[in-house]
Amino acid sequence: MKYKVGDMVKVRNDLKPDKKYGAWCTVPEMMEHLGKVATITEVHEKDYHLSVDDEMWYWTNEMLEPM
Repeated sequence: MKYKVGDMVKVRNDLKPDKKYGAWCTVPEMMEHLGKVATITEVHEKDYHLSVDDEMWYWTNEMLEPM
């Protein structure tokens, strides 16, 4: 995985709903987080949890930018 717990990242502004980025697809509800800066709170084999959405969604490397 590209990031580790505690890293600051930005959710990419150009994500599209219902499109696959790496292992997972986005859902329309994730779009409210575009451009937000977040902290990685959990790292899994294929994805991350972020502080910005109360760890609700799975985010992949392809959905994030380094800060």
